[in-house]
Amino acid sequence: MEAYVLLIFIVTVVILLQENTKWLNVKWAGGACNISYLILYMVFVLFYSVREGIGYDYGMYRGSISGGYAYDVYAPNGEIISASLMDFASYCENYHIYFALVAAISFFLIIRSLHDNFAREKVWIWGILVFMALPIGFMESLSIQRQFLAMSVLMYGIKYIFKGCLYKYLLTVIVATMCHVSSASFIILYAVRFVKVKTILIIGMLLTILTNFVLNLLVDYFIQIQGYLQMMNADSAGGWGQYIFYMLMLCMAAFFRRYVRGAEYDIKFKIYIFGIIAIQMFINVDLKVAFRLGGVALYTLMLIIPDCIKCFKSLQRIFIKLIVYAVLVGMFIYNLHISSGDYYVPFKTWL
Repeated sequence: MEAYVLLIFIVTVVILLQENTKWLNVKWAGGACNISYLILYMVFVLFYSVREGIGYDYGMYRGSISGGYAYDVYAPNGEIISASLMDFASYCENYHIYFALVAAISFFLIIRSLHDNFAREKVWIWGILVFMALPIGFMESLSIQRQFLAMSVLMYGIKYIFKGCLYKYLLTVIVATMCHVSSASFIILYAVRFVKVKTILIIGMLLTILTNFVLNLLVDYFIQIQGYLQMMNADSAGGWGQYIFYMLMLCMAAFFRRYVRGAEYDIKFKIYIFGIIAIQMFINVDLKVAFRLGGVALYTLMLIIPDCIKCFKSLQRIFIKLIVYAVLVGMFIYNLHISSGDYYVPFKTWL
């Protein structure tokens, strides 16, 4: 538990320094460079790289890499990038290299995405705190390595939806699919440029009703599926608290549509709705599966919440940031508290 407390403490210190001082600005190439990006990047990559046995999928990846058959398992599915990273770790005879590479690539893309969206604005750093609070963010990313890598690629590529660069976004989806095949479904996100919120909500309601109807039929007629669903739901303790968090964030994002100017926020909001629809479609199957299907659409909260903070004047912003900090840290602690078994606590390293 101490390692997680230390991590949130470091992020808090960097936020305070970023918000209130110029200590993180250093002279570089004739200009000023903010090193907060580099500090957080190095901290997170180090945290993810030195862990041992942390995450419920950790053992699966360790076995695939140590056994030397990872490429044969994942490459046939089209996940060439993930397979190649694991194959490289197998060649080096060190499975820790895979986790380090995934962290290095993923956090570079996430931090770069925040930088691209908020440029020189200090508010970007709150996106990192949102990542730590998201149920599909920090805690799940310690497990779902291939999907984490894919979602980071898609997170970086969201800017192409803003700019209307269809071909670049398609290329992003292709690259993400080579990390995790489920990413192919996110090609539909580009449609938010042309579809109104009301239309998305109607389609979401219809898909939710249809999906739950089909799943109920399958459960009624196939006893094996009943047992499988019971097995999955047995490990979903606390998921409803996470679900409430996502829904509250949806209400907040909807409320701020009247205050945040620009078409980009509207696109972010509509993408987030897609994530909520994915949750609603599979909420009766398994909450963790539903959250994972929401994927990068839920990641857009890292862009939405900083936008909302920017709406307030300087004095008001202080109190809003305190409230946001309390909520996000509270959610981070909650996610850690409900983690099942010993997948996350105590934090173990190979050092």
